[in-house]
Amino acid sequence: MAFNMAAAVFGAQIMLDTAFDPVREYIRGNNVIEIPPEVLSDGEIAVTLDERYVDNWLNRERGGQPRGPTTEHCIELRKIRGKLGAIVTLIGGCEQFVVTLGPLDNIAEEKLPVTLWCREDDDYWGRGNWWMPNEEMKRQLERLNAPKGRS
Repeated sequence: MAFNMAAAVFGAQIMLDTAFDPVREYIRGNNVIEIPPEVLSDGEIAVTLDERYVDNWLNRERGGQPRGPTTEHCIELRKIRGKLGAIVTLIGGCEQFVVTLGPLDNIAEEKLPVTLWCREDDDYWGRGNWWMPNEEMKRQLERLNAPKGRS
C-alpha cells in the first residue's frame, strides 16, 4: 500500500527507478530473509521480522487506547532515517508499523510528509493542515507529476 501511494505522490517513473528494485522484489516475495518463529517458555510464539524493509511492529495499545484511527487505516509517507519510508496504521488502530521504501534520491522532499486516510466512504489525503477527498487529490497529483510543458 505504501509503495503504491508513493507512486501516486511522486509519479510512477520515480518509483520505477532501479534504486527501488530491492523493495519491489521484497514485495514480490523474493529476497526475503525468513527467520523461524521462536516458541517462548509460556507457549507464545515470537516472530522476528526481516527488518531491512519492515520494522517497529507496534501492536500494543497506549493506556487502553488504540495507537491510531479505529475506523479507517492510514499511511503516512515521510523521511525515516534518511530514507523514504512510511508509517502504516491498520484498521482498528492497534497495529502500526514502519516500512522502508528506498532512497530519497530524485524524491521531492517538499511533498513530505503526506498522509492518506482511508475511510468507509472515501479516501482522504492530508498534508500539513489540509485534507481533501481522493478525487481532488488525484487531480492535484496529476498536475504536480505532469511532464514540464504539459498542463
